[in-house]
Amino acid sequence: MKKFFLQGLLILCMSGSALYTHAQTRSAIIVGDTCEGSTLTGSLTSGTIGEVKWYKDTTLLVARGRYDPNGVIVAGGNGSGTGPNQMYDTRGLYLYHNQIYVVTGQSVQKWVQGATSGVVVAGGNGKGSALNQFYSPQDVVVDDAGNIYVSDYLSSSVRKWAPGATSGTIVVGGNGYGAAANQLSNPQSLCMDRFGNIYVSDRWNARVQKWAPGATSGTTVAGGNGKGSAANQLYETSGVAVDYAGNVYVADTYNYRVQKWAPGATTGVTVAGGNGNGTNANQLSFPQELSVDSAGNLYVLDAGRVQRWAVGATYGVTVAGGLGVPSNGTEMSKISTSFGMYFDPVSSQIYVSDLFEARVRKFKVANIANSQLTNVAPAVYKVQIKMVNNVEYTSAPIKITAKPVFPGAITGPDQLASQAVGRYKLNPVQKDVTYSWTVPDDATIQSGQGTSIIYVKWGNTTGPITVTAFNTCGTSATRTRYINVQTGPMVLKAKDVLSKAPEQQSQPLATIYPNPTASSASVAFTTQKNLGYELTVTNMAGKAMLKQKGQAQAGKNSAPLDISNFNRGVYIVNIRYADNTTQVLKISKQ
Repeated sequence: MKKFFLQGLLILCMSGSALYTHAQTRSAIIVGDTCEGSTLTGSLTSGTIGEVKWYKDTTLLVARGRYDPNGVIVAGGNGSGTGPNQMYDTRGLYLYHNQIYVVTGQSVQKWVQGATSGVVVAGGNGKGSALNQFYSPQDVVVDDAGNIYVSDYLSSSVRKWAPGATSGTIVVGGNGYGAAANQLSNPQSLCMDRFGNIYVSDRWNARVQKWAPGATSGTTVAGGNGKGSAANQLYETSGVAVDYAGNVYVADTYNYRVQKWAPGATTGVTVAGGNGNGTNANQLSFPQELSVDSAGNLYVLDAGRVQRWAVGATYGVTVAGGLGVPSNGTEMSKISTSFGMYFDPVSSQIYVSDLFEARVRKFKVANIANSQLTNVAPAVYKVQIKMVNNVEYTSAPIKITAKPVFPGAITGPDQLASQAVGRYKLNPVQKDVTYSWTVPDDATIQSGQGTSIIYVKWGNTTGPITVTAFNTCGTSATRTRYINVQTGPMVLKAKDVLSKAPEQQSQPLATIYPNPTASSASVAFTTQKNLGYELTVTNMAGKAMLKQKGQAQAGKNSAPLDISNFNRGVYIVNIRYADNTTQVLKISKQ
């Protein structure tokens, strides 16, 4: 059996059978405009999507998983405040018996699923160091008995609140700010293992401390060798998680990585990130909170997104956020600044707290119809889509073209005698553009129209010479230079003034009008000599829709372009001339 792949189509050729070919019509496709700044949509023609990966040239930009991109508010969302249905300075969160515990302000609120307001279950008595207060709480966990544990950042301690208690007790730290075994320096994240041991992310000591139940001091289980980027070091630790085997995972925020420390290990292993500060799929830029599921998948809250890293993976899959910063509180698919995230192992749902939007949202597993890549830069893109059965399809590549930018300065003589020929040049600032020049009415562009160098024979009129860049994505602003034409004697540089233009053929200049059109259009040519051409019209998927040949006559002339039977949309017009120059235009069918 032989297998052939063509633009995402799998063709099986079988010998010794009455059935010689069988084509699967399923394929990965990209739809969108081919100009920079546009939005590309990747999808399958059929089937259920499991994972979508977008590539820019050869770089994996982002991978998206099978989660509903729009989160649902399950706590808060009524503005920042101190009312029972409000939250502020929202940070760590935890799910216990399907109830949400969230750090807000100087308290912990409990929200029952479906409730419209929360109940304060710890703190809520103002900011302070008393046992019924908090001094900048950060994270919360709840044990099997319903006891609440809260990391209190500025008091360098962890407080325990029994169910119904009006004050807490110090169970970790509380011995002043420091690096001794019984001290902490601004604890941030918490987690608890199945034995009741508490793991504390001790931020400024760059370590993780493990405190057994009832212990008066902790044991360092990660870091503790000063701030740094070596395998035995951490730098300003944030989130911490522990799996069933006792492996400790820590968000090493400013090393842009997550380190895994096996029980008793003296060094950590990078299991997420570690490829510099960035937003590509293999990078992290501000890792904060962590969760790990029973399969060892690691969930990382990272600067407006949640990334899922499978065991041994070299990249993370976005399962929440990653679509930019919300401009208002109504954009449910976007995540702003966040320090709280919880993965529910029962439902596989992800809970995320929003610091400034004062709310908690839930993201659930759901089938996705497509994946979008917004505001694309000039490059070649492709999408790779994995179905839920792990079969993958890869789209044909699509090239995104840069919009024309302001042309560079025009160089050449700014004073000439009447009937002199001047050479004008600009330094091209980008590829894939054509330059359109204008001169006063009694001057003539003898050669070079469409290129970065022209030769102009001047008449008797002083005036501007202008140039704009254009391609299928638009037209640039106009660069202008004023030229003074004199009729009296004058001295000019020979390199800029000629008796005639050099014998050269410039690229012809073609334009399409009307554009957009509902039926037919014309291609207008401006060329220095008769020149044959072949014109091909393709759709955005690269399929040829129309081909025609013709002869562009010297001077200005036009040829018809009939697209009346085309569907509405944008089409690319490729023109190849007999001198092997090419020009690419775009036409919109209404």
